[in-house]
Amino acid sequence: MKALSPDTRRRIAWHLVNLASDDNATATQAELRLLRFGKKAIRQLLELVASENPCVRFRVVYLLGKTGEQELFPMVASFIHDPDAHVRYDAVMSLGYLGDPRAIPLLEELATQSDDPACVASAACMSLVQFGIDRSPDENHTDV
Repeated sequence: MKALSPDTRRRIAWHLVNLASDDNATATQAELRLLRFGKKAIRQLLELVASENPCVRFRVVYLLGKTGEQELFPMVASFIHDPDAHVRYDAVMSLGYLGDPRAIPLLEELATQSDDPACVASAACMSLVQFGIDRSPDENHTDV
């Protein structure tokens, strides 16, 4: 990928700062603007994956998933164990957005978990649909 112009880096950085805003509308607006940058924002997004702020982490994992860059699979998959329920949910949804078939066994396993308050099983079922696999959260499938 070609180097980003200083102006593009500055604009991405501005929106990244706003991801941490206490004002949900500001953070959501920053997220929407970063979506427009797509793959151009990956490097700077990766600098925020270890944020102590769970709101930043769930927005970052969502944005990484929406890039569709399958090489991000290990990073996104690591978030399914995050202590924050919103981060776990967005990580599972993002596995579907990435479209990496390595996610299928993990998603099928997660689809059977009915005790997670983050509705991870439901998110896993929605992500499996991205791969053409139809599951409901209460189904226990052994077929592939």
